Amino acid sequence: MLLRWKLIALAMLVLAGLLSTMARPAPTREDLGGVIGARVPDLDPNSDGLPDSSLVDFSALLDAPCGERGFLFTGRDGNFYFEDGTRGRFWGINVAKDSVFQPTERIDEAVQAFARAGFNLVRLHHIDGVTGLLPLERAGSEERIDPEKLAAIDHWIAACGRRGIYVYLDLLDFRTFTESEGAVNARALGRGAKPYAVFNERLIELQMSYARELLVDHVNPETGLSYADDPTVCMIELCDENGLFEAQRKRQRLAAPYREELQRRWNFWLRSRYVTTESLRIAWTDWRGNCALGAGESLEEGTVSLHGDAEPGQLAAGLGTGTQAAGRLNDLAQFMASVHREYFEQMRGFLRERGVRVPITAVTDFDCIPDLRSVHDALDFVGANYYYDHPRLNEGNWQLPMYFVNHSPIGDNEGDSFAPSAALSALADRPIVMREWGVCWPNKFRAPGMLEAIAYASLQDIDGMILFTYDTRPVVHRLDFFDVSRDPTRWGLAALGARVFLGREVAEANRQIEVGYSRVDSYFRDGERSLPELYRAAHVAAMRGRFFDEVFDHESDLVVASGLSSGAIYSGRRAVISAEHRAEDLLNRRHEASLAEKSGYPVDTVPAGRALFEWGGTLLSAGVRAERATHPGFSLRSVEAHEHYRPIGRSTDGSRAFGLRDMRRDNWVYHSLDPEDKLRATIDAYGQLYDERISHEYVDRRRFVSDTRQIIRNESAEVLSVGSPTFQAVAGALDTATTASGELRVTSTSSIGTVCWLSLDGKFPAESLRWVLKMLTIAVNTGEEKSIHVGERERAIFALDAVGDGPVTTLGRPSERGTVVELAGRQVAVVGMVNGSWEIVRDGGTYYVYCDTPGVAITVPGAGPFAEAYTAGGQRAEIDYDGTLIWPTGARLVALR
Repeated sequence: MLLRWKLIALAMLVLAGLLSTMARPAPTREDLGGVIGARVPDLDPNSDGLPDSSLVDFSALLDAPCGERGFLFTGRDGNFYFEDGTRGRFWGINVAKDSVFQPTERIDEAVQAFARAGFNLVRLHHIDGVTGLLPLERAGSEERIDPEKLAAIDHWIAACGRRGIYVYLDLLDFRTFTESEGAVNARALGRGAKPYAVFNERLIELQMSYARELLVDHVNPETGLSYADDPTVCMIELCDENGLFEAQRKRQRLAAPYREELQRRWNFWLRSRYVTTESLRIAWTDWRGNCALGAGESLEEGTVSLHGDAEPGQLAAGLGTGTQAAGRLNDLAQFMASVHREYFEQMRGFLRERGVRVPITAVTDFDCIPDLRSVHDALDFVGANYYYDHPRLNEGNWQLPMYFVNHSPIGDNEGDSFAPSAALSALADRPIVMREWGVCWPNKFRAPGMLEAIAYASLQDIDGMILFTYDTRPVVHRLDFFDVSRDPTRWGLAALGARVFLGREVAEANRQIEVGYSRVDSYFRDGERSLPELYRAAHVAAMRGRFFDEVFDHESDLVVASGLSSGAIYSGRRAVISAEHRAEDLLNRRHEASLAEKSGYPVDTVPAGRALFEWGGTLLSAGVRAERATHPGFSLRSVEAHEHYRPIGRSTDGSRAFGLRDMRRDNWVYHSLDPEDKLRATIDAYGQLYDERISHEYVDRRRFVSDTRQIIRNESAEVLSVGSPTFQAVAGALDTATTASGELRVTSTSSIGTVCWLSLDGKFPAESLRWVLKMLTIAVNTGEEKSIHVGERERAIFALDAVGDGPVTTLGRPSERGTVVELAGRQVAVVGMVNGSWEIVRDGGTYYVYCDTPGVAITVPGAGPFAEAYTAGGQRAEIDYDGTLIWPTGARLVALR
């Protein structure tokens, strides 16, 4: 063994000499081949330039220049379209704050990197701070925007537009409002004036003035167009993670005099509805006799507080008794949503009147149903975020130590993974853009998490995916929580993700499950925490929410009542009907009819209680006996007396049915379901309607298969498999066993990783002559330090004690036992390495290879016998090759012909 490694070391020295003595001019496109591009790719995360995402040049995905298809708009079916009828779908990247304001040469370099990686959208974020477009020294001046910083925005838009990359612009992110502009108590507002900017008249006027100056009045000298007239600018965001629901969730203490302003507006809103204090007292007294009006509160005197039992200055939150009773909190939700709608309508109307025609959104609290409804009612699309293992801050500060769980998103069974998180904010009649998403460093499962997001974004037919974030600054040479530019595990999959997502290499779901939210559901502030469990069904089929008033009458593949109240009617077919709250109105005064009764099922009931049931295959497998609580139960005799009904779960004493199936209307009806049973009921209903292979056993086994059969999520094994005709991948715990996906089989000694195969010629694995095969594992900073903060092993919470610095390392090391990849029954790669990253591209009879670890033995069956290595300087040299390539130090690429 020792002799072998000495020989390898000697070979590496000889190769290094060859590279220096046999140098040739930089290769041409013909030398490298069409799929690689004209220059030698640079995948090294520690290089001085901006690293490439892949050996393959994916810029052909772009439709250049922007504007050839007209402006973007929101179609009636809830998708984006261009004016020529082409569907708008976006794979994007965020560039934020100082990364935006770089010299034109650096911007051009970044745009080139994005184009080569296949990105067709850039979001310019946090551009309105004091170091950006709105410096403090220009506050109060007639021209508020810094012309030098604006020139950088001009260049981004022009450079992106030429390459076919669209631009998403934010308006209110980091702005610091000042007294000289007329903002009262400006020091208390903070960056973005959250939440004051959505309701204070002067702050809204200042936003309008800035928007007009930026979008309408200014003409980009590089294009000759205002941003409003330039179709490159395809989406506008009014505000970033702002608003009253965000403030309520964070228990923010509102500052004077804005607190008093909002208090007056709250009392005016209440008085317009209830007129007198006595009427309000009656309305806020629920069916149990709990009154939510506090002693001394008066509408006539304007003293009904916003905080209820919360701390003064906060917004009341958390259902309870007294001033936390449902009527008050639900009215507060309606009031806050109305404030948001008014702000949205003002801003959108202002922009439309001045010629801004592209889709507009605002990002408030997208996980909050009443806030989501306000965006739906007033704007053109929904913007949402997804961060897996977002760092937990130390007492709210961005200072070490910070905390993270280090779990695999593929093993997550709590609704925190990509599919349920994205689906929860997705609506049936609005486009959904994940305008910030990522798997955060230092979580070690970033590469599997990237594949998961790519696969399920495709299944869910997400309209836009904008990865967060890319740091263009030349001083950055280490991993960061959000910056992907130097991370092989995230940036290394971005380009393949572009081809998979934009090229629809993974099919969208066959059918869609819609979750119904009536008006009462939308504003009843109880039960929202149960929704992530239901949305785990997004691992099986597409899921969208649908807002309605009282009667759900839309034709759907399957509708599931959200059950946040009983204030709805489901009169149609193919529905899972249950309500986890008996309230029929937002004041919680009416509890007369159940959701089942209102939806056409006036079946006799038996008193609530717990009973032992025998199950027949719905909810639980046939023959299983298990207890469940009923609230109340259906009379078994009454269910069996109806010719179209079949009982779901028969109590062993013969008195009750847990639920019923209406065979005529294809409905599944329950009085109440706990979160997991609601998930089980939904998957069972979907399977019984469309595919008998789909059932609650997915939940039992923690193994979910998409209705396309292309994605298999094994939560227990923490392995994700994707198998489409042109894309094959496995990710997660690769060392547990041989992992297979369709025609791809991987055996690896690396404990964590992602292996992807992508056809570049549209042909199946057995036929393709142009493809890319890539493996990514882990990556860390040099000097990065972590420790267990609390707990043990897999349930621990970790502390990041030291960030470390460059160089970034993937901890690759040569090994006799590494990774073996088979495709369509044939071995296509053997890489003798644990951890690390590598990529192989086949372009006809030529194979291109990259590996980040010197000394690794790589075998590519069928490749060769001629081998040529390319260095970082663009030089090339012939190297010895006997069927096994020993990766040479200093090589950026090896071609095997």
